[in-house]
Amino acid sequence: MTEYEFSLVLERDPDDAQTEAIAGNVPSVTGLEGGGPVPLAHVVIDAANFATAVNSTVQQIEACGALVVGLQTDDLISIKEIATRTGRSRESARLLATGKRGPGGFPSPSPLSHGACTPGPRLEVGSPNTSRSRTSTWTGRPPPPITSCVEGTSSARSRTRTPGRNSYPSEQDEAVQAPPDFLEPTINTIAPDLWLTHDDIGLGPLRADLAETYWRWENSLPVMAGYARQTPESLTERTAGLEAQLEGSADQTRFTIYRHHDDAWTPVGMTSLLIDDRYRTAEFFIYIGEPDHRGRGTGTIATTMVLDWAFHVTALRCVYLEVLANNTAAIRAYEKAGFRTVGTRRRTGSWLGQPADELIMDAVPEEYSGPRLVEAAVLGTPRAHP
Repeated sequence: MTEYEFSLVLERDPDDAQTEAIAGNVPSVTGLEGGGPVPLAHVVIDAANFATAVNSTVQQIEACGALVVGLQTDDLISIKEIATRTGRSRESARLLATGKRGPGGFPSPSPLSHGACTPGPRLEVGSPNTSRSRTSTWTGRPPPPITSCVEGTSSARSRTRTPGRNSYPSEQDEAVQAPPDFLEPTINTIAPDLWLTHDDIGLGPLRADLAETYWRWENSLPVMAGYARQTPESLTERTAGLEAQLEGSADQTRFTIYRHHDDAWTPVGMTSLLIDDRYRTAEFFIYIGEPDHRGRGTGTIATTMVLDWAFHVTALRCVYLEVLANNTAAIRAYEKAGFRTVGTRRRTGSWLGQPADELIMDAVPEEYSGPRLVEAAVLGTPRAHP
């Protein structure tokens, strides 16, 4: 658990009954502050992550009859910082900011003259708590619009934030002043179910709410090239396919791959076992969809974890895969995870429009040398290598 300190913007001055209810029922609220430009509730709370801290406090305050309309923000935050706080990749945050994904609604950057940005209300996360006393002095002023700013231009703009809507950063990596809306957690801030975890990598079930994310990943050129796919798939097709995958589990095991960063588990890819029950074998597939998480060992660790599951949960005798011979990065990752090349199919694939050989690789339980994560989970033993 981590201690978080921040301030929430209230819609209006709470009346005496609401103030008394907050004081008596919301222990994380350390003070109700007036005398400034907006009514504020100061919060100090221990939580698993920042999104949980904010959401739980908002629900408790609103149960007392007060309405929370904003989160007091840092003076300046960048798209990179927003991505870090919400567990998204930088590219994902940028796409949300431009309206290419998600509902849109993030404030436009407000250019200011002389490269200066006017400070807005400040989010005091992690700052020393200088006062834990409760106050109830209110000014009656409405909350100000949330603004964002960019250096080196000559005029200013602002937009009022609409409570309850997701808000996302601007397209460029400029300084901005609004994080994603805390009233509606994004798919990346919802704590996922995880079946196995190891070295900041997690495996969990497929999720219906990630249909568009899976579709985006699978239509990216690196993934299409890796699987020699020649045409993209429509979102309608992918959504229907996901529904079928979620309904049928007897002959398949499919995982969402997560990476842990900044107290949040971020979905970064998918992996699966297509099982032949007659011979207790399975074909293995994997891809890392988020570009920021490729080349960092994520695929290797996830592959090792799936082999552990395949041999010690599904009781498979052999797991095999086919990979284009040109895809040397994938081959190295498979070898590190425990696969061995057992054959070659000549000119049966396509790499960048040219015929390519395919390697056949397999792994068997007798040769598995990865961490015994399943055994540790079942028996409560250390996650040691055999």
